[in-house]
Amino acid sequence: GMSYGARALLDNVPIEDRIVAKSKAIVHRIMYDGALEALKEPLSDIFRWKEIKAALSDVLLFKNLNDQQVDRVVRQLERRSYDKGEVIVRQGGEAGHFFLIQSGAIRVLKDEQEVRSLGRWD
Repeated sequence: GMSYGARALLDNVPIEDRIVAKSKAIVHRIMYDGALEALKEPLSDIFRWKEIKAALSDVLLFKNLNDQQVDRVVRQLERRSYDKGEVIVRQGGEAGHFFLIQSGAIRVLKDEQEVRSLGRWD
């Protein structure tokens, strides 16, 4: 079957098209607020968390955690966006962070020399 309006449900944005019944139709719908109430969190967050959990399952640091522990870690991840050229971590800076790249490309530099390039889910 097909569905329509997923983007509106995920992002809480208006549907840009007009939808008209071509024949007698019975339609089931859920509004963003209804989905939020039923799920207790935005659907877009649930999808993002599921994708992050899958990526973390390949990381040695998290392989031995049970599902509940991984869920708690995923919910504690802080989402940040960086512009091209913006420094994420300075050499010699505090080492108490774990980073997981959702999108984009990152250069790792040591003494201003690139030693590695990282991308999605690195």
